[in-house]
Amino acid sequence: MKDIKSVIVLVAVFLAALGFVCAALPDRRECVDHPLFPVRMPGYSISACDTKDLDAFNLETGKREKLYIEGRCTRLTYRAEDRARETSGLAMTRNYESAIKDLGGTILFMDNRRFVNGKIVKNGKEYWAQAEKGNGLIWLTVVEKTGLSRNIALPTNVFKTEAKTEAVGSSEPISDLQAQIKALEQKLNQTQQQVAMLSQVIKISGMDVEISAAKNLTVNAGAATKIKGGSDLELTSGVNLRMRSSAAASIQSASLSLKSDSVTSIEAAVGQFAASGVMEIKAPTIKLNKGTKPVATVGSSISAGGAAAQVMSGSASVFAE
Repeated sequence: MKDIKSVIVLVAVFLAALGFVCAALPDRRECVDHPLFPVRMPGYSISACDTKDLDAFNLETGKREKLYIEGRCTRLTYRAEDRARETSGLAMTRNYESAIKDLGGTILFMDNRRFVNGKIVKNGKEYWAQAEKGNGLIWLTVVEKTGLSRNIALPTNVFKTEAKTEAVGSSEPISDLQAQIKALEQKLNQTQQQVAMLSQVIKISGMDVEISAAKNLTVNAGAATKIKGGSDLELTSGVNLRMRSSAAASIQSASLSLKSDSVTSIEAAVGQFAASGVMEIKAPTIKLNKGTKPVATVGSSISAGGAAAQVMSGSASVFAE
């Protein structure tokens, strides 16, 4: 009889111990579920929590670049009470995906085995939430986007406002500040538009830079302007190509090509054209000094050493006197 009672006592103690082990583990003191996600995954308890009024968090995007978010940040760590029964990554991501969508949110990124995050707008506030699955753990991070913290002191010269003595509760200083902020936003928008227009004119690809204009392109310099090419230098115009200088003009290149479908004009007080290789100037008619002294052509008569001569094929370039 004694043996039977001993066995019964041992079984009762074993069952009590088993019940204690299987009982839900208590949450860490002062840790509670986030109001947006009050229902946690079954079989999990909160092992750690942290809330900061202003903090930063990087949301997974599936790419190398993550989405940087600032605001009131709440981090919760859920631990599986029984590792043998912990939820799968798919079950966790599906659960929080449904929770985000039930709140009217949109999913930003989801990895069925580990991550899910999204954006939620509720009661005029913007939230970003991410749930991540680990070994026996689930990390839930919720960021409520907020403005600048009032503990951040701005320099007194950030906004140039006239000092005023206002009654308590007056809204005039706030209105002035809002007007200045709006003016800054307008200037920022104008700058962004100018940058966008500039990016259409200047295109950078690796080591190559291309400058193009749909209509007119003007380059002005108060002093010297230089254009150099390591190999070929080509200037092309669909209509008129003009180069003007009030002082000296010098164009030097191993290979020089000037092209224009209509008129090519080069004007300078002093001009120099030099090429270490071949220089080609092609046109149906070539004139110098506005046509008063044409270039001598093959078969034309010239004076050479006081005697009559004639330009032959292969002769050196000469100009009629």
